[in-house]
Amino acid sequence: MPIYERMLSRGFFPRELPPSFHSRDLAAAIKPLVVAGKVIPKMTELSRTGAHNLAQAGTLRRKLGYHNPATAHHIASIVESEWTTLAGHLATASSAYSSPVVGTSLLTGARALVPSRDYGEIPDGRAHIRSSARYVLCADVSRFYASIYTHSIPWSLHSKAWSKQNKSGGCGNDLDKAFRNGQDGQTLGIPIGPDCSYLIAECILTAVDDRFEKAHGPVPGIRVLDDYEMAFASFGDAQRAMGHLQEALAEFELALNPAKTQIVELPVRIEHEWVSELRAFTFRPSIKGQRSDVLRYFDRAYQFAAAYPDAHVLNYALARIAGEPVDTANWPLLQHLTFQALLSEPKTFRPALQLLQHKQSSGHSIDSVLFAELLNRHV
Repeated sequence: MPIYERMLSRGFFPRELPPSFHSRDLAAAIKPLVVAGKVIPKMTELSRTGAHNLAQAGTLRRKLGYHNPATAHHIASIVESEWTTLAGHLATASSAYSSPVVGTSLLTGARALVPSRDYGEIPDGRAHIRSSARYVLCADVSRFYASIYTHSIPWSLHSKAWSKQNKSGGCGNDLDKAFRNGQDGQTLGIPIGPDCSYLIAECILTAVDDRFEKAHGPVPGIRVLDDYEMAFASFGDAQRAMGHLQEALAEFELALNPAKTQIVELPVRIEHEWVSELRAFTFRPSIKGQRSDVLRYFDRAYQFAAAYPDAHVLNYALARIAGEPVDTANWPLLQHLTFQALLSEPKTFRPALQLLQHKQSSGHSIDSVLFAELLNRHV
């Protein structure tokens, strides 16, 4: 499947939406129009992004976005025609675990673009960069997607000097124009969630990585989206690197988040305790033992979710238990605990639905009356 079709059918909506929201029909409808040369609004015409406010337990809603279909068509067309250039740029990000590549899965819910590296390798990466270090710099970009300046897209792909002299031409200028006109001419911020925004974000951060390395030199580190972790032999080295990272981000009108940026003396945990405990949790095969284990598992998951409100604890907990065989006698308990997690944390919709679908395919029935009541409460 060409990347153009993937971007429209599997990358149009924000990835945070439940799998019932998809754009496969959109891709199927636009393709014949393009082939037949039918009229699609020009890229010079302005449009507005759609919005979806994602509810988050105990905090503000997160505003997700998606483009007008005509804008999405233009962006996908540019990405397909310039993919060699874009992929070559992204390939230079040696420390990035989140650098996007074209997805190969055709399963329901699969995305057009996926990370080039398995996030499960992150603990090994952390252990490696810390093996000869005393301090680690943990940094995060402040309001990343909302702060992206669309003119920084050509800066990242062609250099700022070139872009200042060339206001048109080059895939960077084309993407800048498409994103800008796709949000009613606004240059600040890009929609959160679609795969095209993920691609642009990584292109910009790849250029930031390059600027940082030129100023400071190579540093053992890993980057996952806009989260950095770099290892140093001394506190002074880490401080200098923080300054160079600030300068590199500032070149693209970005800034570090002071609340989430710190220099930590090693040793510290490789991964959060909630990840280690939930991953290693074992469930006994006996009915009574399994029932007790399921209750204990969710009790710990709820405790961790309260202790780490910014982490995706319940998402992980539901995905982790989805593959565990459950006795028919214990299925109602697991189902009710899943509903409780879903009701308390809207972000768990995707793993909760996947768990329910998996168990239903294994022969367990869904309490449709209770599930309908839960969905209506959310709505």
